Amino acid sequence: MIAADAQSQGPDGKLALFGKDEEQGGGGGTILFILKATPALDWGIIALCMALLTGAIVVMVMKNNYLSRANRANRAFMKRYRTMEEDLMHIKDLPGISPGEAKLIRSAPLGNLYEMGIDELQMRQRRLGVRPLSGEAVEALRAAVDAVQVEENQKLDKGMVLLTIAISGGPFIGLLGTVMGVMNTFGGVAMAGDVNVNAIAPGIAAALLATIAGLAAAIPSLFGYNYLNSKITAMADEMRVFCDRLVTRLAEVQADRAHSAPPTSLAAE
Repeated sequence: MIAADAQSQGPDGKLALFGKDEEQGGGGGTILFILKATPALDWGIIALCMALLTGAIVVMVMKNNYLSRANRANRAFMKRYRTMEEDLMHIKDLPGISPGEAKLIRSAPLGNLYEMGIDELQMRQRRLGVRPLSGEAVEALRAAVDAVQVEENQKLDKGMVLLTIAISGGPFIGLLGTVMGVMNTFGGVAMAGDVNVNAIAPGIAAALLATIAGLAAAIPSLFGYNYLNSKITAMADEMRVFCDRLVTRLAEVQADRAHSAPPTSLAAE
């Protein structure tokens, strides 16, 4: 606006005059000027916000890769699991399974639940033989599988706290830097005893960089957290449903074996 008025005035006009910086300066020059005016304290705040952003990006990339691998492994496991009827066995004992497929399935959260269920069932078969599982045995079996489910949920949630820190703490850390920068600017103006725009504006603009840094850490973290949390919730729900179905199926398999066993073997036990 000032530049436009200066161009429209006559040769003797005194409204505004171009300075060397105003004639040659552009957007890049303005940013560079603000960066040079940023005090060390605000640079420390900005560095902290950038560290939060870097950590959040690392967590988002690693967590997304982990969830993708886990989802792929779950699909491979379920493909095998649906082909089983009453011949439930450990993954390594499945017929026709390759070492690569076995390794992939063992990394599946659902595969870990299944392995624990098979371990518990075989332990009770050694103790009880082919007798049907009692109510207490079924609850013990469920507790063992639930414990593995909790461990898998903890793996899914690992590192997500850093995203919540960046989301909730980043803007406040940036605001702290801005407030301290503004206080420092006004304090310097008061000590100098000279109140003008040229003395205040650079300090205020530099202080606002801290708020920008805080928002830069929080906004990507917010989007990443919501995206990852939706995938984690879906996988946790899938594990909970599979856990209930697995315990029910293991109890049914044991009951079917007991009903199909010869009466003499049951009497001997």
